Amino acid sequence: MDIIMLAGFILCCLVLAPSSIAHPIDPSLLARPVSARSTLASASSSENAPSAATLNVTDTFDLAALLEGNQKFRERNSGFAAALAKPPGVMFIGCSDNRLGPDAIFRTQPGSTISHHNLANQFTAKDPSADAAVAFAVNDLGVQHIIVLGHYGCKSVHMAMSTQPMDRIAQTWLQPVVDLFFRSKRDEIKKVWRLRRWHDTTGAEMADGDAFRALIEENVKATVRNIQNESVLSIAYNRRNKTNKLRVFVHGLVVNEESGEVKDLGVSFGPPGQTIPKLPFEVIVEPKHHNSFGKFKPKAKKLDPTSSFTAPAETSTSPSPVVETA
Repeated sequence: MDIIMLAGFILCCLVLAPSSIAHPIDPSLLARPVSARSTLASASSSENAPSAATLNVTDTFDLAALLEGNQKFRERNSGFAAALAKPPGVMFIGCSDNRLGPDAIFRTQPGSTISHHNLANQFTAKDPSADAAVAFAVNDLGVQHIIVLGHYGCKSVHMAMSTQPMDRIAQTWLQPVVDLFFRSKRDEIKKVWRLRRWHDTTGAEMADGDAFRALIEENVKATVRNIQNESVLSIAYNRRNKTNKLRVFVHGLVVNEESGEVKDLGVSFGPPGQTIPKLPFEVIVEPKHHNSFGKFKPKAKKLDPTSSFTAPAETSTSPSPVVETA
């Protein structure tokens, strides 16, 4: 019996060995242990500070405030039915953690926008909800613009770059942001994870703020890139598609939660041959040594779309393939 069990163990090791060689584990990812329990706050954190979920237990939300707010809304917007009859012009892809919604930030009129929210304002064709929302906004509602809206202070992005344990469900959803943190070429981000590998805790904490802001910006750009690469616009905007009638522009913005200031990340794209509207916000200029939007490869089943950038001083007019800069 023991011989049979030993033989089975050896056979199992031989089967699994090639897999581990073909898919090695990045040791840097081991800096974040995944919580074994699906909880809102990990109990294995090195700090004993109460979590937001714990504080909420003692701070009861007054549901009566909802009724009062609804009554005021109805009084001020007695004629909003007519506005809702018009199609929305803008779709926002925002973060669930941003308590300042697009309607509050931009003071938009009722019915003029629609929104899709998830943790860290992400888009991927692997997410049926986001993919369907974009397709519906483009094909059925006829939106003219899609705006990916990130926000400084994003707790989802901070969780992704933190060394503290994360809820298992959140870990799965935020894994693309975690991967972005370890793959990013932004100097601010590379500095932090290098210091962590050198076990320079003090230095990493001092550099954490700049890396946090940089990762928020890079995550917005990654979402714009994914919309360009994987959404219904991917095939529609291919130069070989002679029947395209869509005229939708996609932009990446970021808002400062404290000041409310909005800035443009300069990664807009639109249909080939069309002038990309210049957004009325200050453009964040990246360091000249790095272009994070860079090259990208579409999915095998998708056609290669074209793209362009909105420059700080002028409007881009001729979409062309993105080229990595030195």
